[in-house]
Amino acid sequence: MGQLASGPPELHGCKSGANLSMRSAQCAEVHEVRHSPRVRQYPSRVPEASGSSRHHVAIHILLQRIPRTWRQAKVITLQKPGKEPHVAANYRPISLLSVCYKLLERIVLQRINPVVEDLLSVDQSGFRRGRCTSDQVTALTTFIENGFQKNLKTGTVFSDLTAAYDTIWHIGLLVKLSKCLPFWCVRTVELLLRNRRFRVHMGDDTSSWRTHKNGLPQGSVLAPTLFNLYTNDLLTLLVRKFIYADDICCATQAETFAKLECTLTADLARLTQYCQQWCLKPSSQRPLRVSFTCAIPAPTAS
Repeated sequence: MGQLASGPPELHGCKSGANLSMRSAQCAEVHEVRHSPRVRQYPSRVPEASGSSRHHVAIHILLQRIPRTWRQAKVITLQKPGKEPHVAANYRPISLLSVCYKLLERIVLQRINPVVEDLLSVDQSGFRRGRCTSDQVTALTTFIENGFQKNLKTGTVFSDLTAAYDTIWHIGLLVKLSKCLPFWCVRTVELLLRNRRFRVHMGDDTSSWRTHKNGLPQGSVLAPTLFNLYTNDLLTLLVRKFIYADDICCATQAETFAKLECTLTADLARLTQYCQQWCLKPSSQRPLRVSFTCAIPAPTAS
């Protein structure tokens, strides 16, 4: 028994021999990938993970293929409290993604996050480390109070985007990413979004598979960062902007209400044109308009 235990792994049984053969094949494939001319297309290093998962992830990225099951989503529906069960709009969809898919996303996010933080404008506070909604509330309040000190009126418009993550144009997203991120990252994002499929589970019923043509996966680790990069060039408007994810506040200051209205109307037209160009949908509800002034109205004669 002692001699058998000290012998080569192939003599310990079929299972050990199979594991060794599988490991040898994996090492051979990794060696082939590392010395393939295709690797030269990637100017930046491929993100690494600890242990054997590093080779597994590298193979999928360098060979430009991701398992189909990683790009499938199971959507379950939860009925909203107090709503009629016979109306589809009264259900909240919850998307369940592959664990391997989210692991790959997190590896990519850890590598690009330092670069992304330098690219994003300070006006965007959504889904960023150390930032929250109270930052924008404080910034807007300070902006209004500074206007009071200068005897200026402040006009604001509050709006948001409808189904913002679901309307992201994939080609437009890749074009914008190619201008600011390494090639390997843009290519990996394209692989993650390509031919994504989902099906809906409601009770004992299951729908057929459908393909995502646009939008980012719900529950995706990378989705908030990709959305911020996609809308980062929105900050070319004339007015001051306070943004949290897809909630936008445009604010400007002037001496008269007529100037406030003129400036805000012009920038809302630019915002609408931007959304049409990049396949985003502003909310169908009328934007909320609020004016702030410290002027005391003159008393009326009785």
